[in-house]
Amino acid sequence: MEKPKKIFTDLVDKAVAAANSMHRDELLFSYKGIRYPITICSPETFKALESFEARSDDIVLAGYLKSGTNWLSQIINDLIAVSKKKTQGRESNVNDEELGEFPYLEVGDAEKYERMTKLPCPRFMVTHLRPENLPKSIFKNKVKILLLLRNPKDVATSFYHFSNGIATLPSYETWDDFFTDFMTKKLAWGCYLEYLSEWNKYIDEENIMTITYEELKENRALGVKNIAAFLGIPLTEEELQFVAERSSFQSMKKNSENTHGAFGDVFFRKGTNWLEQMVKELADAKYTEEEMKERINAEKKLETFQRLEFGDPGIYERMKQLPSRRIIVTHLRPDLLPPSIFQSKAKILVLVRNPKDSAVSYYHFCNDLPALPSSTSWDEFFADFMNGKLAWGSYFDYLVEWNKYIDNETIMTISYEELKEDPIVGMKKIASFFGFSLCEEDFLRIAKKTSFKAMKEKSNETHGKFGDVLFRKGSKDTDVVLH
Repeated sequence: MEKPKKIFTDLVDKAVAAANSMHRDELLFSYKGIRYPITICSPETFKALESFEARSDDIVLAGYLKSGTNWLSQIINDLIAVSKKKTQGRESNVNDEELGEFPYLEVGDAEKYERMTKLPCPRFMVTHLRPENLPKSIFKNKVKILLLLRNPKDVATSFYHFSNGIATLPSYETWDDFFTDFMTKKLAWGCYLEYLSEWNKYIDEENIMTITYEELKENRALGVKNIAAFLGIPLTEEELQFVAERSSFQSMKKNSENTHGAFGDVFFRKGTNWLEQMVKELADAKYTEEEMKERINAEKKLETFQRLEFGDPGIYERMKQLPSRRIIVTHLRPDLLPPSIFQSKAKILVLVRNPKDSAVSYYHFCNDLPALPSSTSWDEFFADFMNGKLAWGSYFDYLVEWNKYIDNETIMTISYEELKEDPIVGMKKIASFFGFSLCEEDFLRIAKKTSFKAMKEKSNETHGKFGDVLFRKGSKDTDVVLH
């Protein structure tokens, strides 16, 4: 294990030494519109990478930074070691497996690809690159690619701490500063949402398997079994348990000093209906009871539905008669909205939620609501979710399109997760954005009215027979269904 450890620590030591003498603004360089760490990557390396010749039996692990690539690398390396032991008819101690090159494809000097031609099969490579920036030979030769995904919230949180724990990346004084860069493509390896959108185009390729950090965490043994099957590596039950145990967080954390040197600790460290109701309550707090009745009666009389894209063509003419301020809800991407929304500088609150929970919630919603196609299995639904074949299209494309407007002063982004964690703080941010002046008593009252329990109790009154469909308990950490 000394050689792979030395390769890793030597590269990191040199990179850190160089980074310590550099200004924060000098740590990243841009190549084809994406930023990379200057101390471990270079334009020369990227240029040389373009002509890299992949082999059909190569194995590539693709995952955005802080998606869990170190964790999955351990699993794949162990599976390869087990396979070699069987096929070559000799004892192969997993602990003695040696990597001839730094495993990250885009990291290192420009000559590494020539040296890699001498590595035995199968070569295992890891990359944080988007598919269009990988060598064309990887796709031409149908290399097996394991695509690792993780929900953006956890990626961002992990990336934030990672950036502040290693000298080769710019550090951040506040989470807000980091999150702004995360959403505006200013971090190393570019925008995660664009990364997901680009890889989503390859999701149906037979040589690509997608796995999520969350499913691997939930059932590591099953994940190892599925990966082994994809790579064509037969495993006994004993071998399966061995690999799963070695890739536990406790085991990898304990061994991190051996595998990653002094930086081990840095690498291994542990819905719209709801928001619509909250915004309504915040807006209505300033009206008298009489004014409220007038507004509600106007909406009923004019037969308007607050989802912008719902209803008959005459709805927009009737909406002209609604009193200000009108609250309008939409599931549409910004490029499909009326240009007047942006021209008139209407205030827009963009609600985002981690894709995993959005998918789980959408799955149950489709199976409960006759207006949408149901799915006979989760696998069938998930394939459609990843391929953008559901109503309103791809969630990843949706995020990428809205991300283009993130710096607009009339737009505020808020996540389901932060609202769930502290509804009152979330409401105060929303109220401030819309210019609502509320007292503490108003916030407490609205928080109570917009709790899941309160909205569930009134769901039949507010949403008719579909109340139970719209307000249902989600699985795992999903509490409120947002649509």
